[in-house]
Amino acid sequence: MSLRVSVCTPAHNEEGNVVELAQRVDAVMTPLCGDNWEHIIVDDGSSDRTAELVREQAQHRPGTLRLLQHEVNQGERAAWKTAFDAAEGEVVVMIAADLQSHPEDIPRALDVVWKEGYDVGTCARTDRKDGLFFWAATRVLTTFMRLAFDVTANDASSSFFAARGDLLKNLPLLHNDHRYILAVLRRRGASIKEVGVSHSARTAGATHYSRWKVLKAVPEITRFTARLWRGEFDLPATQVQEAPGSGVR
Repeated sequence: MSLRVSVCTPAHNEEGNVVELAQRVDAVMTPLCGDNWEHIIVDDGSSDRTAELVREQAQHRPGTLRLLQHEVNQGERAAWKTAFDAAEGEVVVMIAADLQSHPEDIPRALDVVWKEGYDVGTCARTDRKDGLFFWAATRVLTTFMRLAFDVTANDASSSFFAARGDLLKNLPLLHNDHRYILAVLRRRGASIKEVGVSHSARTAGATHYSRWKVLKAVPEITRFTARLWRGEFDLPATQVQEAPGSGVR
């Protein structure tokens, strides 16, 4: 029998955050789901104590906290795919390890799926704490996603969301396709609703994002768009379910 929820977290050199993350996720999810959920942390080839600390936390949370490891750093996209493929939950929640997004907001995303009947509840970061450059880059991407892919979100680059688990299986993610996950989910027929959530500055560890990565997004999104329009992300017809709505509300 499948689990009710899988919370998925990619982590690379996050020893300053993973213990608090595991504790806060557990404090939110156990009252909601009892033991019918899991937290998958994918250690993406960390050179610090990330995996060791997660392993220690898992001893206190047997059956819910799972550690998956990449021997070498493969990048966030690979960590997402590893988590999605391993997830057993009917609903999958993605949340970063840096604690800029708050685990306490997970129920808000889940309610969009559980109570309102949407396929995806995506979280828009309000009052962002990571600088004007990244805010502006998000606005550009959000505008493009709206025009090209019918994703009318206010924060299209958010990596904090809840989605039906079947929509995230067998995704042919390459390069940095994970950045455009809402476009992939729309292509797969998902109905999406956005909710506003809190956002904090990073207090431990170092960001994995840079201005250079943002500038590389132009050729990257061109390749992604071509693949999307060729139907490479489409669900088989037998898996497409009638969505309760369309677009992002």
